[in-house]
Amino acid sequence: MKRLATLLFAVAVTVCLLSVMVLPASAAPAGPYVYGGGLLSAEQSAALETAFAAASERTGVGFYFFDGGTTERTRSYIGSALSLSPTDDAVVLSVYRTDEWHYNLDTWGKADSAVTDKEVDRLLDARDVYDNLKAGRIYEGALAFLPLAERAVTGTLRPAAKKMVVWSLAWAIVAAAAGMIPVVLRYKMKMRATNYPLDKYARLQLDRADDQFLRTTVTSTVVASGSSGKSGGGGGGGGHRGGR
Repeated sequence: MKRLATLLFAVAVTVCLLSVMVLPASAAPAGPYVYGGGLLSAEQSAALETAFAAASERTGVGFYFFDGGTTERTRSYIGSALSLSPTDDAVVLSVYRTDEWHYNLDTWGKADSAVTDKEVDRLLDARDVYDNLKAGRIYEGALAFLPLAERAVTGTLRPAAKKMVVWSLAWAIVAAAAGMIPVVLRYKMKMRATNYPLDKYARLQLDRADDQFLRTTVTSTVVASGSSGKSGGGGGGGGHRGGR
């Protein structure tokens, strides 16, 4: 019965973990949420500030728009300009223009694990986001980006089909565990495991047989001295997630 109890506990933990796959709400980092570099008008900057601040308040994650002007900025530069610390939870869309329009996505804190790599591609390649930003319609592209980013952070951007598969698997595990209960109980009522009659309940017939070895073969392999191998480099999580 201890094994059965352990199995049921594991199933319960799995279901709970599947239920909690979104970023918990917390206090969002402070604004302002729009950093101007000359690509937006004053009216557009004010409208984006209002929209990004509202999304930050709803989710507890800071949503920022960084207007880089004509220069691509590093993540550290953007973080410093927006007064972000390594412990802040934030999503930053940055846009700049050289010979053509470019935009990048960076994440901080818990937002990095909340937004998957596939969701990053969906955010950056969404038609309204890509077409507008690549055409220089920065205001429209940023407004199209914001609701998708908010959904990614809260876990609602993931395809419904995948969620259905995950929940189906979870309930299949629960059903399988429930189906094992009568079998285990019936077995316990029969007798202890050491006296389980295989010929009666498993229809298994065992015949005694002795192995006889006619010869012995020994294989030797020479191992060269020294050592070889590859040294791997480490990578850190969080930071620049992609750009177009």
